[in-house]
Amino acid sequence: MDCSKIKKKICGYIDKDWDEKCCLEIEEHLKTCISCQEEYNEIKKLVELCKAQKNMKMSDELRKKIFEDIKNINCNKE
Repeated sequence: MDCSKIKKKICGYIDKDWDEKCCLEIEEHLKTCISCQEEYNEIKKLVELCKAQKNMKMSDELRKKIFEDIKNINCNKE
């Protein structure tokens, strides 16, 4: 597999969406390709950060502020 195909499949690889054959091809490529290793490591960090955020609690005030900001962003696009 070439780099462009590997990079498109990294998220699925991290999420274990691919079959064993595909995963082995990705693993073999990652062993020798620094560029794809870097992409994999960055995406893996983002996934770990997102998982960690799930467990964080936020105040009702902050939640309300975030939703207001999102609503304002969407309204400004129209």
